[in-house]
Formats: sequence, structure tokens, C-alpha cells
Amino acid sequence: MNKPTLYIVCGIPGSGKSTFLKKIALPTEAIVSRDAIRYSFLKDDESYFKHEQKVVKVFYHTIAEFLKQGINVYADATHLTNMSRCKLLGALNKYHLDFDIEIIFFNVPTYICIDRNNGRKGRERVPTEAILNMASNYEKPYHDYAKHLWIVNENQEIEKEW
Repeated sequence: MNKPTLYIVCGIPGSGKSTFLKKIALPTEAIVSRDAIRYSFLKDDESYFKHEQKVVKVFYHTIAEFLKQGINVYADATHLTNMSRCKLLGALNKYHLDFDIEIIFFNVPTYICIDRNNGRKGRERVPTEAILNMASNYEKPYHDYAKHLWIVNENQEIEKEW
């Protein structure tokens, strides 16, 4: 059996992560969305981060369960910094799994992300100030922990950097 691959998806809100994954993921692969997990716990009157500890725990555990089964996984979350990406990998270390790691990095101009975000409704719409803050902290991945870096542009064209 081949090793499964964990695709760490990185991008600010509105960069097209979830839309892109729905187009490229095979039926035999899993998309684990941190937002989908979050929304499954939230009630209408609760703050966005009300259940964040539980959300993170379920996110990591669900990814691990798919990898254990030999299923490729797309970890759909912002993963803005190398530290946040390493935190995911550190959490998965406790499962003692053998898997490859690839990074899908969304390189989309902030103004396009804000414009796309403005078309969202309800909780899915992220405050513009939050997007600007995230964009200022967004770090391109380094080579140490991943096999390949795939860069996706605003037209959802993808190229391999390494």
C-alpha cells in the first residue's frame, strides 16, 4: 500500500481554498474543513471561536483517522504561518503515522480575497480588518517538512515550485 498524502492547504479567507479543493479532490480523497467542523458545533447565538479547542481537536483527529486508513487528506484551513503548519504536523505525530506531506499555497492578492469575501453571507463573511491582519502575517512555506509546494493563483491555476 502506498503512503497517503497530507495536503496542507494555506491561504487567507477568500483565496479560493475550499472552492479549489472541491474541483481537484478525487472521490477517494478526503477534504477535512476546519470551518465545516466549527459550523457543526456553533449555534446561531454563539461567537465564532466559542468551541475552538474542540474544533481543533476534531480537525486533527479526523485528519489522522483518514491517514490511518491510507486516504489522502486535504487539511482545509488558513495555515497562515510555518508555525501553524508545524503545529498541525506536531499534533499528528502522536498518532505515529507514515504519510507524505505536500503544501498547497494560495498566492492570491488580498484585494481579490476581500472582494470575494464581501460576497459571503452570515458567519462565512470574515471582517475585512481580520483579512488584512491575516494577509500581513501570511508566510510562504519553507522546504523542510514538505515534499512539494504547489502554488495556486487567483485564477486557480496551479504550478509546482519545488
